[in-house]
Amino acid sequence: MSEFVVFMERTWCCVWAACDYCHNVTWRLWFFAFGAATNFLFKISTIAYVQGAVYYGVVYCISVPMGALFYSLFTDTGGTFQWSPHFDDETGFAFLGLCLIVPAIGMFYFYGSQEQKRQLYEQMK
Repeated sequence: MSEFVVFMERTWCCVWAACDYCHNVTWRLWFFAFGAATNFLFKISTIAYVQGAVYYGVVYCISVPMGALFYSLFTDTGGTFQWSPHFDDETGFAFLGLCLIVPAIGMFYFYGSQEQKRQLYEQMK
């Protein structure tokens, strides 16, 4: 338990102040937090004000399996990514998810455009 307390003290020190053992990570943390908050605000405004919000949500579903697949194929070695594939259950589920989501997006786009064409044709009658 004492290791956990020391770890949390060091973590909070790196969040709010640049301690010697933080290795200049404070600005990266706040940059990431700002980017995540901005991303969240853009997603909310896109979903609220854009007609294609459903399509945006469907396409956004690809990001999680793509991220898992990326980190199972590459490893971070001090700021650079090295090709080092390792296959486990997580990789299999990410690949299976992509195999399901990508054709579903194609079908959504195809049948959605067919429905729009049909509605436009009926309006022109």
